[in-house]
Amino acid sequence: MARHGRVNVKPKKKLNFVKIILLIFIIIAIFFIQKYSIIQKVILIIRPIKIQSIEISSEKKEIEIGETLELQSEISPNNYTKSVLTWQSSNPEVIEVNDGKITGKNVGKSTIFLLDNETGVESNKIEFECLINIKEINIENQISSLQLGNVHKLKINILPE
Repeated sequence: MARHGRVNVKPKKKLNFVKIILLIFIIIAIFFIQKYSIIQKVILIIRPIKIQSIEISSEKKEIEIGETLELQSEISPNNYTKSVLTWQSSNPEVIEVNDGKITGKNVGKSTIFLLDNETGVESNKIEFECLINIKEINIENQISSLQLGNVHKLKINILPE
C-alpha cells in the first residue's frame, strides 16, 4: 500500500509542475502580446501615410471679377498623415486662390491645382476664365447714317467700369 501511495503522490507533483510551466508560458505570451501591441501602435504613429493622389473639382469653369468660388478636393488615401498642401494659381493677378477658394481679380485665364509639398504629388489642373459681367453699354453721339469715307467718333460707356 505504501508503494501505491507513492505512485499517487508523484502524478500530483507532475501535474502541479505542468500547471506551473503552463502558467509561466501564458504569462510570457500575454507579456509579448501586450509588448507587440504597443510596438505595433508606435510603428503606426512613426510611419507616415503619404498622399498618393489628389483630385480637385468645380462645377463652374468661369468666374466673374470679384466673385469667389470654393473648390472641392479629394485626397487619397483619406487617412494620410498631416501634410503641407498648397493651392497654386498659374496667374494670381487674374485668379487668386486661398485655401481652396478662388477669387476673380482681372479678365483672363488661370490654371488652378493643389500641391502636396511633402511628396510632390500634384492634383489635376483646372483652367478657369475670369470674365467681366457687362451690365450696360451706352453709346453717345449716335448717327443714323454715315457717308462713305467720312469718320464719326462714338463715345461708348461700358458698365461696370
